[in-house]
Amino acid sequence: MHYLPIARGLDIWTPTLWISLASGIVALCALAFTIFSSWWLYFRHGKLKAYEPHSFACYPGGSTALILRFPIVLFNSGAKPIVVQDLCLKFPDEPDSIFPFPWTASFTTLAPTPGQIRSLPGVFAVRGFEASQHFIEFGAPFLGLKLQPIDYRIQIAAKLADKNEMKILLDFTLRGDRITSDDQYLAYSNAPNELTDEENKKADLVVKGLREQLKFREQYRKQTEKPDSLNEL
Repeated sequence: MHYLPIARGLDIWTPTLWISLASGIVALCALAFTIFSSWWLYFRHGKLKAYEPHSFACYPGGSTALILRFPIVLFNSGAKPIVVQDLCLKFPDEPDSIFPFPWTASFTTLAPTPGQIRSLPGVFAVRGFEASQHFIEFGAPFLGLKLQPIDYRIQIAAKLADKNEMKILLDFTLRGDRITSDDQYLAYSNAPNELTDEENKKADLVVKGLREQLKFREQYRKQTEKPDSLNEL
């Protein structure tokens, strides 16, 4: 019998009140969704992401100069624009590379060509939910590093407008064995699965040897086969 007051209290929850309560809950959910959607689409601060380049341009320049150019793709995962104030390149595992390579210029293409437009470093913004491509050149004289035909670990860092320190955007491998010229500014592939010129030459020699073997076997087969007229005799 002590449950009776509770049961009597439930009598006030008429269908009209239940409908009003459900309508209020739906309205609150719609308001929360609207606020969250507005924050997500217009006010959310995202992260700046970068992706490993599959090509690069290089002027080795001996031990007194080194110039590198990379196609850098930046993606802003948030809604608010991200402002990039500066960029630099590092060889973190090379003791001869004491100072970071500064951002020296920007271009519209990767391959160095005569007469191409060279732009000085300048602040730029990556808009929300968008990606942008930049051909960034790094380098300076007397950096004390001479590239060898080996793999190098590379880091590209950025100074963002809302950060006090440089942030590492990329940590990838520069394939130094792809560089074929010591005194020319040329573009090369940095794709991880692509064969080098030396490997292509070895592959060509192997294919040539297989062709010679097949040709010899075909000639030998023809010489050992007897004509049908001789078999009848």
